[in-house]
Amino acid sequence: MKTKEIEKALFDEMKINQVYDRNALFNIAKAHVQTLPMSTIRWTIYSLIKQSRIQRIGRNKYIKSSLLEGKKEFTYQLGEYASILENDIRKEYPKMCFTIYETSILNEFVNHMRAKNIIFINVENDYTNTIFEHIQNTDSANVYLKPKIEYLQLYLKNDMVIVNSIGSEYPKNRSNPTHSSIESFVVDIFRNKIIKYMFSEHEISDILKEISGTYLIDEDKMLRYARRRNVAEKINKIMLTKVESNGE
Repeated sequence: MKTKEIEKALFDEMKINQVYDRNALFNIAKAHVQTLPMSTIRWTIYSLIKQSRIQRIGRNKYIKSSLLEGKKEFTYQLGEYASILENDIRKEYPKMCFTIYETSILNEFVNHMRAKNIIFINVENDYTNTIFEHIQNTDSANVYLKPKIEYLQLYLKNDMVIVNSIGSEYPKNRSNPTHSSIESFVVDIFRNKIIKYMFSEHEISDILKEISGTYLIDEDKMLRYARRRNVAEKINKIMLTKVESNGE
């Protein structure tokens, strides 16, 4: 019953348009259940966060979960060819960090689907040549290493494979390490010249707003990576929901 009292105090008091830090959450609970020990209050708050009933949106930033009703974890399915490449690289280079995604993932966010699909494989900088040559041995006409956009404008074709180096300290996808996390995926959309060539500026803006409204995003993690990739200002301008901070 004690934990129920704390839960009720928090959910009655928390406003869905505000961000709270842990101290603010503790103070809300303590004001309503003054007789309970601090350890019980802190444990209850911790449990609610673990259960995602209170949602973490950044470092020491929490909101009432109803604000994120309908939002989901970012996942995607690769096409047949991309899946073959993913499994092959996993098998041949099991200790190497890499991510793979393709432009077809973006089709669900636009009105006009793109006929051509581009597969991006981002690998550790020391492995870019190795992975490029590995794929080239089986599909030499369809893989390119950090190509210039001017070249691709002339020779763009379906299921073309682009090998790039991965950014340092990129946000990892904990549930599927070879798929991009939503935070790194958003940053890549801002930086990727090929995506910018395939999709108009207006479409990219709409894609990113749709992603922000659909998926759970750790904004602090995304912005840290965006700052390293020099796109933080653009992301702030287009994507981030501005909510009044409480108790920070």
